[in-house]
Amino acid sequence: MKIQLLAMLALGLLQGTSPAARAMACSPVDGVELVLGTPGVFIGDMHGSVESPAFLGALACHAVKSGRPLVVAMEYDAKDQSVLDQFLLTADEAKAVGILTATPHWTENRDGRASAAMRDALLEIRRLARAGHRVKLIAYDQWGETSAERDRKSADLIRRMRGEKESAEYWIVFGGNVHARKTKGLPFSNAPGGSDDHEPLGYLIRDWGLVHLNAGYRGGGVWACTGPSPDDCKTIELGPGCTADCPAHPIIRLQSADPAYDGVYDVGRLNVSGPLRGQAKT
Repeated sequence: MKIQLLAMLALGLLQGTSPAARAMACSPVDGVELVLGTPGVFIGDMHGSVESPAFLGALACHAVKSGRPLVVAMEYDAKDQSVLDQFLLTADEAKAVGILTATPHWTENRDGRASAAMRDALLEIRRLARAGHRVKLIAYDQWGETSAERDRKSADLIRRMRGEKESAEYWIVFGGNVHARKTKGLPFSNAPGGSDDHEPLGYLIRDWGLVHLNAGYRGGGVWACTGPSPDDCKTIELGPGCTADCPAHPIIRLQSADPAYDGVYDVGRLNVSGPLRGQAKT
């Protein structure tokens, strides 16, 4: 019943949009109608993959096509908010990319948060904004002395930007899949001490009604850093991956065996997207 209701809400939104919006070409996402009638989605990013940023770009397109204003909150230093604003406003694409990628986020990060695929996803969001759709980009990352302080400060910033009243805006919060968890605690063998009481960003904004989605995949690889040295950043293999049974495009599945998420976006095999600046080492 819940799924049917969401689908009906999404259909109603689509019917109220302009012909130009309905004619937009968005990359296919199976099951996207299940989330378009909600306040939005918290996407758990697999850093260093092609597929997570591509899913972000596709979902942003479908959200705009539904006729709602779009807010995309990115795991970027909040000090870079003016850079994101200028990125959307600058008419020339090459200049816009130059403005975006001149920040420390792109020049100093060696992990997948500053990948070529992330640039491409942001260019897709910029395309939507430049086409006249109501699109905002928000940089929410507030660094703290601990990961718990970082998540708490980031949640406070996002709440202030969203306000207390319900809004017609569709929110996409994009961050690492640990940040996207909507339950307290980090049940991982390599989690630091005291993690049983850790409150991830997703947990701190769980009352918004966002759909929290983790990446579902079957093997492949990602670009990741396993330590502080540049030599620790490389391709991480995650298994042989699917072949003939890989989905042609992402599939949203709202059932989840993990209570930290409402479901997954199944992308099949993961492909590596290394840092935009610098050589990817395999």
